[in-house]
Amino acid sequence: MKSKIIFVILFAILGFTISCTSFETPKIMSVGDVQITKEDSESLFIDSKINVYNPNSFSISTKDISFNLYIDSVYIGKGENIKELVLGKKTNSNINSSLIIKKSKLKTFLNLKDSITLKILGSTNISHIPKKFYFDFDYKIYPKDFISLFTEHFMDDVNIQIKNVKVKKLNIKNIFLELTFALENKSTMECNVKSLDIKLFKSNSYQEIIGRSEIKENFRVRSNSINQFDSQLKANILSVGSALFSNTIGNRNLFFVEVNSIIEYNDMEFPFTIKKRIHYNPRTLEIKLK
Repeated sequence: MKSKIIFVILFAILGFTISCTSFETPKIMSVGDVQITKEDSESLFIDSKINVYNPNSFSISTKDISFNLYIDSVYIGKGENIKELVLGKKTNSNINSSLIIKKSKLKTFLNLKDSITLKILGSTNISHIPKKFYFDFDYKIYPKDFISLFTEHFMDDVNIQIKNVKVKKLNIKNIFLELTFALENKSTMECNVKSLDIKLFKSNSYQEIIGRSEIKENFRVRSNSINQFDSQLKANILSVGSALFSNTIGNRNLFFVEVNSIIEYNDMEFPFTIKKRIHYNPRTLEIKLK
C-alpha cells in the first residue's frame, strides 16, 4: 500500500515538473492604443494595450504584473497591471497597462532615425508556477511613432488662432497690418514660441507674396492660460494696390495669410501652420477674417 502511495506522489511530482518545464513564455505581439493621459515636469503617464500571445496548450491566470523599461541599458520608466488576467490557450489577449516614462531619458532616443529595441524586464504571479515568474522581452519601437504621439498630445493641448486683423498705418511706400494672435495652452507645462513667420498672399495658390513679417525672438507661454500677442506685417503699397485692383476687377475682395510657427513643448519642437482668408472692403479697407 505504501509503495502505491509513494508511486502516486512521485507520479504527481513528475507530472508537475513536466508541466513546469513545458511552460512556454507568452510573447508580446504588439503595443497599441497608446495615449498620454497626463504629465508633469519629469514624467509622462501613458495608457496602452499590450497584445500578448499564449503559446501554451492551457490557459494562464496571472496578476500583479510589474516591469521596468530600458533602452540601451538606460532605465526610462516602468509599468504595471495589478488586475487578475486570464490568457487563453494558444490565443492572443490584450493587457491594459499603465506606464510612467521619464522624459529626460526618453528625449535623447527620439532624435534617432532607426528603430530602437525596448527591453522589458518584470515579474508576475502565474498559475501553474508556484514562485514569482520573471520575464524578459525585447520589443522594437520607432521614434517616429513616439513623435506622432507627442504631436497628437500637443495638438490637444495647444491651439493658436488669428483673432483680428486691422490696418495699423500706411505711408507712401508701405501698408502695415496688425495681426492679433491668441495662443491657448491647456496643459500643465509651459511652452515657447520660437519663431513666427507671417506671409500675405495675393491668391489662394499661396505663391505670390505681397507682404511678410517675422518674429525671431522667443517668448514663453504660461501653462493653463490664453495669451494674446500682436505682430505687424509690412507690405509694399504698390504690390498691395496691384493686388487690390486685380482682385476687385475679378470681384474677389480677398487676401490670404499664412502663418508658420515653431513651438517648443516638452523639449521638442513642433511646426504649426495657419491659413486664413482676409475679406476687405476696397473702399474703406475694413478687414474681416474668414
